[in-house]
Amino acid sequence: MSQVLTGHGCFQQYLHSKAIVEMPDCVHCPVNVESAEHTIFDCPFWKDSREDLTRAIGRAPRPNDVMDLLCSPMPSELPEDAQQRSRIRAQASKNHKMFSDMGEEIMGQESTNKTGWLEAPKYL
Repeated sequence: MSQVLTGHGCFQQYLHSKAIVEMPDCVHCPVNVESAEHTIFDCPFWKDSREDLTRAIGRAPRPNDVMDLLCSPMPSELPEDAQQRSRIRAQASKNHKMFSDMGEEIMGQESTNKTGWLEAPKYL
């Protein structure tokens, strides 16, 4: 998950910034820059990985959803009714897990896909 949040990892944009690959272009679609944001939220190649979360929140997840997906609602934002509070907290927990699982699935497959063709960086 830290790779998703920082943009450091097997994203072409990051690898290009470290001179590990020649171009920052997405290897899965015709986008010019494969960033963490593109990979997690926009790349059509990973649409199936986003499906459960999309269904749960009623639309495709966007970068500005990350805070809500990773953090539970503030107590002051919750209704006074204990049953409603419990339901909202349970859904927030499920959404958090779905987002984390989605990120881990994408990053696991992405690093596996690139393991065979990335050369290890050459250090002096």
